[in-house]
Amino acid sequence: MSAYTFKTPNGRSFEVKVPQGVTFEQAQAIFKQQADAGGLVGFKIGDVLSAATQAADGLASAQSQLAQAIGGSLSGVNLNSITASIGALGQGAAAQAQALLAGGAAAFNSITTGASTATASISAALNGVSTVIANAQRAGIGVLPAVTGALTGAAATVGSLANNAVKTISGAIGGIPTLPINVADFAKQGAALAPIAGLRLSDVTGVLAQTKNLVGQATGTISNALGAGKFGFDANQLERAGLVKPGTVAAFLAQGEKDLVSVLKSPTVWTGKEGVKSLNNLLNNTALQDKVQQGLMATGLAELKSVGIPVDLMKPQALAGLATNAAKSVSATVAWVKNAAELPTDIKAQFNTAAASVAFAVNFAESKVEQAVKQEVVVKPASNTVNTETLAAAIKRIVNNDKIPSVSAAGR
Repeated sequence: MSAYTFKTPNGRSFEVKVPQGVTFEQAQAIFKQQADAGGLVGFKIGDVLSAATQAADGLASAQSQLAQAIGGSLSGVNLNSITASIGALGQGAAAQAQALLAGGAAAFNSITTGASTATASISAALNGVSTVIANAQRAGIGVLPAVTGALTGAAATVGSLANNAVKTISGAIGGIPTLPINVADFAKQGAALAPIAGLRLSDVTGVLAQTKNLVGQATGTISNALGAGKFGFDANQLERAGLVKPGTVAAFLAQGEKDLVSVLKSPTVWTGKEGVKSLNNLLNNTALQDKVQQGLMATGLAELKSVGIPVDLMKPQALAGLATNAAKSVSATVAWVKNAAELPTDIKAQFNTAAASVAFAVNFAESKVEQAVKQEVVVKPASNTVNTETLAAAIKRIVNNDKIPSVSAAGR
């Protein structure tokens, strides 16, 4: 083992240890490469620069070196998320492998294993890029935002939750819709209160109408098989909405001791939120049922986003399925997009049907429903609504006293 001492332009000394046989010029080239790349940032005067210390500390410039090395093949892709998945040790090894090109392959033989691991990790990440692009195309998601956005974070790793979500949704929304809505169904459904994520008002209205069709139950009805109201709320949903007291499901329904109807008929389980102090208060209020369903959809999408599903990058057709299923159960929806084996077959089939049907509803609302039926009226600001001449004459009749300054309505 040989050792050479070099100084930086500001006079700081560093000792470089290299294998026997490496010349002074080769060692100097290695040192210069590391110094120019910022690899010496954080080292104190007199510290030893070696493969072990570099790999353990992780070069601050590793990400930029990797980006320069492979950036040409993925123009526009955020490579920070890819290099971050390699880990500090892999990044340090990859940066030193880059330095080998300038200093000779014998300089850092001790890190060849780490460099090989880093290369395999990068290769796996790049395979994930191509997979996500292909799945995004099949799902109808724009390829460019899928690459620049969805791949930053979970979707940049093969087998990630985001990647599985794209794959699952792309397959589900291509299915045949069940009980598809028509214009009459859309018109009967009350207009949505507000947009949800990437869903417009008319999209949400269409989804609500379609969800009612899928449940197939009247607004004022409750049953153990279908739930409460036209959207078939179960006790878990009503707990999430704050209408039923927390712990009701665990106390009365988790062990199958009682049925949904008997539990919800008890006035003691209701919180009083939104004025709902009994089951009838909910069943007799169509607008409230619409509001609860929309709230569950919105919070469901927010929770899916928090666990790594790229809801912000998906088109309305895909979002509609996620929102509808998440309104039923966020945990079951996560299991659905992961294609988890533990998800019951009947729930999976129900979620697939819902996704295909509400995707149709969004397309129908956007292409087949006239603007007047959508009830989306853009209000223009009013102008010239006051006749100032009439107002001025009225003021004069009221005041009509020389001692009182005149009042002008001009400009009002």
